[in-house]
Amino acid sequence: MDVSTDRGRVISLDDAINRIGPMGRYQLYIGIILNLIWATPALLITGLPFLERTPSFLCRDSLTQPWQSCDEKEACDAEYMQFDGQRSETLIGDFELYCDRHYLLGLLGSATFAGSMIGVFFFSRIGDKFGRRGITVLGNCLLVFSGLLILLQDNIEGIITLFFVFGVANTGTCTVCYILYSEIIGLNYRHWAGTMFNFFFALNEVVVAVFAYYNRNWRTIASFALAPGIISLFFLRLVRESPRFLAFVKKDFPRARGIFNVIATTNRFLMFTD
Repeated sequence: MDVSTDRGRVISLDDAINRIGPMGRYQLYIGIILNLIWATPALLITGLPFLERTPSFLCRDSLTQPWQSCDEKEACDAEYMQFDGQRSETLIGDFELYCDRHYLLGLLGSATFAGSMIGVFFFSRIGDKFGRRGITVLGNCLLVFSGLLILLQDNIEGIITLFFVFGVANTGTCTVCYILYSEIIGLNYRHWAGTMFNFFFALNEVVVAVFAYYNRNWRTIASFALAPGIISLFFLRLVRESPRFLAFVKKDFPRARGIFNVIATTNRFLMFTD
């Protein structure tokens, strides 16, 4: 696909990106914003083991016996049991996901990844038809608002449903974010795009582990995981549509040229004129 320059010469899209800066300030700013979007699912999904942490139990078989520390199985078999600590700190304690209700805990991860399977199939195809930016904004809003509703839920069935919605938005949004970013950087830098996104995803896994070590309350951990997505909402207006999508799919060359000029201005390179 070609773009006309100010001198009437026709160049390819890859040459146009190289002319306006293949990896400049604009790409850096957008990379940070898109990685903030990636951070929320990375923190929340990899933080599931910390949300599902098994609480400590105390149990005894008669009122005359002293309380003794015990595991979940022993607590379920005992005549009397109670939590050793605050019940609401873990999902298991908050929603009584032990004994005959323990199976519900496994449905959290299952619902999340079932949603991810659906999301990656539909979101990327919708992004190919209607644009990368719109799906990025929609997906991030779904991630944030489903996450906030998880914090407000008072029943486990509602949380499982919302984790499914979160999963739908997760892989679809992350896939479109990667495509959007790879289409605004130079050809020689595209192999770094995947490396950068995966690096920050892995870094977020370490961050949530450290945070969960010092903060045991599941709602606090989930709130921390949602923070990057909430912050990114304020900067999404800076994310432009992919000029490659506009030129190849929509054939909207004036709008594509306008976005090229925004990138050129930010990177302090020469702009294209009509």
